[in-house]
Amino acid sequence: TVIVDVANATYVPLANYPGASLRFNGSAYVTVPDSGWLNLPYALTLEAWVKIDNYNQWCPIIAKQSGSSPGNYEFRIDQGSGRLTFGFRSRYCPTEVPFYTSDGSVPTGQWTHVAVTFNKDVGVRFYINGRLDYGGDFEDYSYCAEARVNANALLIGGREDGLRFAGEMDEVRVWNRALI
Repeated sequence: TVIVDVANATYVPLANYPGASLRFNGSAYVTVPDSGWLNLPYALTLEAWVKIDNYNQWCPIIAKQSGSSPGNYEFRIDQGSGRLTFGFRSRYCPTEVPFYTSDGSVPTGQWTHVAVTFNKDVGVRFYINGRLDYGGDFEDYSYCAEARVNANALLIGGREDGLRFAGEMDEVRVWNRALI
């Protein structure tokens, strides 16, 4: 597992910092420069350990987006409810932005493992602490189920429109397949 040291643009193994996590104060975020392996139109898994302070605003976990809507994909905790949300901008339906929301909520003040899987042939699945929380097919969006790719950076703990995560994160991972 690695983290991005934004100041030096180098990778730092977390093994050098036992017990460490990334602390987000509600205004900071991490930028990972665009790379072809981050453009995931057909399938992905996004996961992280999170310890959220509050739900005062949308709390972005991972976003590869443009402006206020997903440019490729976005995984966040919703304002007020604490429910997980995943959205993507479709390659074939540029005006459609399907969003999916978990049934359960992420508690404040405690470490919680969160994950979302996306597979264009299956749908979206949310997991909270390893348990399937929601599984939904693409219903009315089946014709749009391929995410659009872009050249935007991947943001951890933030979005381009200024929304920021408040709390701690650890073991943030992006996979190029639906793991579960």
